[in-house]
Order: sequence, then C-alpha cells, then structure tokens
Amino acid sequence: MERIYDLLNKRKELQIRGDLRNGFNVVCANHVEVCSYDDIIPLLKLADLQKTYAATSLNERSSRAHTLFELDVRIFDSSGVRQSKLMLVDLAGSERVKASGAEGKSFEQACNINLSLMRLGRCIEVAASQTASTNPLVEFRHSALTKLLKESLGGNAKTTILATISPSLIDANNTLHALRFADRAKKIRNHAVINQLSLETQIVKSKQITKEFEARLEILKSEYEIEKNQQELLSRQIALEQQRSLLEEERFKLASQKADYLRLTVQEKQQLSLRERDIEARALTIESDAKLLQSHQRELEEKLKSFPLKAI
Repeated sequence: MERIYDLLNKRKELQIRGDLRNGFNVVCANHVEVCSYDDIIPLLKLADLQKTYAATSLNERSSRAHTLFELDVRIFDSSGVRQSKLMLVDLAGSERVKASGAEGKSFEQACNINLSLMRLGRCIEVAASQTASTNPLVEFRHSALTKLLKESLGGNAKTTILATISPSLIDANNTLHALRFADRAKKIRNHAVINQLSLETQIVKSKQITKEFEARLEILKSEYEIEKNQQELLSRQIALEQQRSLLEEERFKLASQKADYLRLTVQEKQQLSLRERDIEARALTIESDAKLLQSHQRELEEKLKSFPLKAI
C-alpha cells in the first residue's frame, strides 16, 4: 500500500486529490516561503533526516522510498508574472529482493518500490509511443508516483533524467535495465510553454475573484438573516406551545369546577362564564399566531432553496 509523508512536517501522512484533466496535488503539504538558495539548503537537510533508510545486502544505506521536492517559482516584472515549478525527484532504485536479503518491513518496502517503478516504466513506455497519428491512453491513476509526475511525462514541462549505473560486471543486468529505462524516457515529447500572466489579465482575474467573493458574502448575509429569523420563529413557537399547555391546564381545572356549577351563585356563574370565554379567545389567538408562524417558516424555507450551493 502506497503512503505519502510530509518530510517537512514530522512525517505527517498526506493524501492526493485531483483528476487527469486538472492535475493531481498533495493536500495539506507543508509550504515554506524561500527567497534564496541559502533558505533552501536547511529544508533539504531537514527533509533528508526524515527519510527512511535501511541496510541491505547490496547497500548499507538504502533509501526505502521515493522523494519529491517541489519548488514553486514566481518572477515579477513589468510585463506581468511568470510562474514555474521545479520538481526534483529522487527515485528509489529497484531491488531484486532475493539478492538484497530484504525481510519483514524492508521486504514490503522493496515490493512497493518495485511496483511503483514498474507502473512508472509502463507510463513512460506508453507516453514514448505516442505520435501524431496514435495517441494511446497513459494510465497515470494507478500509482501515486505517476500521478505526481504526470505533468513531467509529456505535459507542460522540461524533464531531465539522470540514470545511475554501475561499472561492475556483477551489476550489468541492472545497468542495462537503467539504460533502457532512460532511453524510453528520452523519446517522450513534452510541450513546455511559458506560464505568464499579463498585468491586465491579473487585474481582470483579481476583480472577478473579488466579485465572486462579494456575491458569496451577500448570499451568506442573506442566509444568516433567514436562519436568524428561523431561530426567532422557533422561539416563538416554543413560547406558544408553553401557552397552549397552560391553557390546557386551565381548561382541565375549569372542567373540574363545572361539576359544582349548580351550587354557585349567579354572580359566580357570570365570572366563570367570562373566564371561560377569555380562555377560548386566548386559544384562538394562539392558534392564529401558530398558523402565521408556520406560513413564515415555509416562506423562509423557500428562500433558502433559491440560494445556490455554498461552494463557489
């Protein structure tokens, strides 16, 4: 199982989001602003300390994962802003598990490395075979490594690959595989263009973003007012329910007193009748208010439905 860790944030595990059309990116990765080469070196050293190494029969300090370092560059001048991305990728070497003597966790890591390199090699092979007449689909989605390297393999990029080989005859087979890998990659045709935004384009884009946020703010204000009104209506409905309960109690008391009605004096009968009419009038008022509240509630719900989704 592939795992992605942030080497600048205590090896925090991360996730990849995106799609083939808009590209893939690592969510919540740590970004550090740098202004010079001297700012970059300490970060590389910090990341190197977080990398996973292990000793094998072939290498005393074998890297157990691939490493990607991404540098976003912005150049500001009178013509606008030029944006570019520099990605340095250190691919862990493929291993013959039997020869390396990897066991346990190292064995699992070696299998994952070999699998990701196999999928990368397959993507390079397909991308290298693309021509003007044939355009086979490159399956970048099968591996986290190929997702992150998608733009470098036939996209808007300039790519340089350094293949490390050994002069020893013992490693002749591995050297041949590395050279074949590099030869296939050399055949890929990238389509690099300058990513430059004019000042006018940036101003228009900024105004558009501002307008979208202002529209969203107005929607949020309206939704807040509606929710506030809903809360007020709910409070009034609760108060009406409480009044209903009190009236029911009074009706019950009144019903119990009717048994003694014949024994009451005329004046007492008149007072009891007035009290009964007062209770009924209050009950009608409460019912009328309840219906009005329900009508307002329905109107607010219809207004809420007319608003667009919250995400812009």
